[in-house]
Amino acid sequence: MRNTKNTNVIFFTIVAILLVSGFVFLVSASTVAGMERKVPDGWYYVKHQIMMGFCVGLPGLLFFSKFDYRKLKKVSLVLFILNILALLLTFVPFFSVAGEKAYRSLNLKFITFQPAEFLKITLILVLAVLFTTRSGKEHKNFWKTAFPFWTYLGVVSVILLLQPSTSIVIVLACTSIIMYWCSNFSIVYGIIGCIALLVIVGIIFVVLYASGLCTTVNKNTGQIQDRCLEYRWRRIQAFFNPQDESLSETYQPKQAKIGLGTGGWLGVGLGQSRQKYSYLPESFTDSIFAIIGEELGFAGSFGIILLFFFFYVSGLSIIKNAPDVFGSFLALGLISWIVVQAFIHILSTSGFIPLTGIPLPFISYGGSLYIVTLWSLGILINIANSN
Repeated sequence: MRNTKNTNVIFFTIVAILLVSGFVFLVSASTVAGMERKVPDGWYYVKHQIMMGFCVGLPGLLFFSKFDYRKLKKVSLVLFILNILALLLTFVPFFSVAGEKAYRSLNLKFITFQPAEFLKITLILVLAVLFTTRSGKEHKNFWKTAFPFWTYLGVVSVILLLQPSTSIVIVLACTSIIMYWCSNFSIVYGIIGCIALLVIVGIIFVVLYASGLCTTVNKNTGQIQDRCLEYRWRRIQAFFNPQDESLSETYQPKQAKIGLGTGGWLGVGLGQSRQKYSYLPESFTDSIFAIIGEELGFAGSFGIILLFFFFYVSGLSIIKNAPDVFGSFLALGLISWIVVQAFIHILSTSGFIPLTGIPLPFISYGGSLYIVTLWSLGILINIANSN
């Protein structure tokens, strides 16, 4: 018991360091963008993160840290369905955000948020219930194990790919497969389900292209544009042909590498980045790791990587010592999505994988992401305290 408490202290100490350092990096990376963009002042993004992220996320963290996580079992499916409905509402013009190229944000007039982010809790909840209730001989029954798993993931993936929110699909898919792998469910059925899902998604996109729903007309140029697959393919091309100047998608990865390279071993100094001065797009969201690398060098970048690594390692104690199977799977899913997203961000910003446009948990700007991160921590605190 004593070792468990010590490990929990280490885990939440790492969380506290990530939260504090994240705020510092956000201040450094976003104030210049705030001055250059059409926003009230240089501190706009920091204040927005505090008001719409921290001030909404903290009460949720406190609530979930006290609310018995076992009671979430009964409402998991309801929460998941409500989340799906919220995703579908983003395609309705009345609820979409004017001027957005994608259907990612839901505008309820009094608040705007991204429903896809909350799937990192609701999808994990229904999967944790599935893996908890399906046991014994049912592991060998495709319709009771693999089929519902791939149905949940398939519905989510199709909707998100149409928004499009490819990066969140990747995070949710990786997290879900990690949970599936740890569930002792049939691997053969898992592979069959994966192949079936890919075929179904392919058929859906063929139908969408045939019906013209995947094309849109650019209001400025009048040209027909593909909003389903073309930009994804161009990012892959940019990854394999980084010197191709005809691809605009090569610009951001190049600038990110310049920032990381400029930092050297110890960096140019906190707040002294040059890339954030309109050189590196999305310097305080999708590319913030490059700014960290430029300002704090290899030492600071490696320090962030170590923090996420130890976040995972110390989080294993919560998973292992959870009082029930549901708690173990729930903790596994919540810890996995944070770590998976963090390392996808780091790898894509560093140029090891194609750019995904995914923010860094705890650190990047984004109200919905910050809220979901804090709520996930609240549930983890509850599971840890229930040991």
